[in-house]
Amino acid sequence: QNSEGPSSSPGRTRRTAAQRRAFLRDDPLAGEVEPRQVLCRGCRKWIRLSSKTEYSVNNCPASRVATAERKIVLLNDPQVKNFSKGRVQCRTCRTAVDLEGGVDYELTKWTEHKETCIP
Repeated sequence: QNSEGPSSSPGRTRRTAAQRRAFLRDDPLAGEVEPRQVLCRGCRKWIRLSSKTEYSVNNCPASRVATAERKIVLLNDPQVKNFSKGRVQCRTCRTAVDLEGGVDYELTKWTEHKETCIP
């Protein structure tokens, strides 16, 4: 079977199931990886993948939902003065905390900062 299907974008090669699986396993936020779901290490929730293609995140709203959930945490945190996708400014000590992890609003560094923040 041709790796380019009718649903492929021009100039974009489709990955095989093995390549998609390896991509997910290499993700630092991915825990267990199954053909139709991935366990998020950050929130400990199962993220559903495509129901039509194994190990596929295409057309899957779960990553957008997870991003929105992380953003809401920051919006509701009284210790946050302001934030962007990659940085949070602490209202308590005025430090700018760079967020790391390869996803928008990754909260690990912010959580670590809050545990050690001194006004």
